[in-house]
Amino acid sequence: LKDARIIWEVINASGIFASEDLQPHDLIRYDVEDVDTVYNVYKVKEFKKSWGENDFEQVGGVKNASYYLINREWGAKSAEFFLDQHSTYWGSKEHIDNQFETIYETEWWDWKLINTATITYIMNDTNYDKIKYTRAEGILLERKTVVNVNDGKIVGNLYIRLYSYSRFFEFSPWYYVIIGALIFAAVAA
Repeated sequence: LKDARIIWEVINASGIFASEDLQPHDLIRYDVEDVDTVYNVYKVKEFKKSWGENDFEQVGGVKNASYYLINREWGAKSAEFFLDQHSTYWGSKEHIDNQFETIYETEWWDWKLINTATITYIMNDTNYDKIKYTRAEGILLERKTVVNVNDGKIVGNLYIRLYSYSRFFEFSPWYYVIIGALIFAAVAA
């Protein structure tokens, strides 16, 4: 991923997720400067383009990537995102620990068949968090979070989606099986 450019769009950030730093239609960009293969850490320059601005502005210097681009230690990341960050409004860590799961799938994303990892925590229809990553690269594809707890005293919506990626995703092995089957069917016909 070195020298890759990845951009996400904030589709919705309201309620407890609303802030001056994160508004709907803001764009967040990572330029990957270095990859530390020993510690599985991405060094990135982060840029932000507010919805009313014409250009990206750099946010700080080179830093470790946050949850937009992660190493693929799914269990540790699940605990970090759900147990450490969300136990304040969804209850105790023990309750959340028994409810979240990581699902591995092969699916079409932007006309490409890729492998994904989806980390989910679902309390009910109005309290859930779903974070989807590419398995090979560890790039956030989308995050949908809805919170409505304490009789409506704590509410919020967050939806962030991958906007662009300067490289190609690693295809799922099933992609090659499908292409091979199509070629075989074409030759056999």
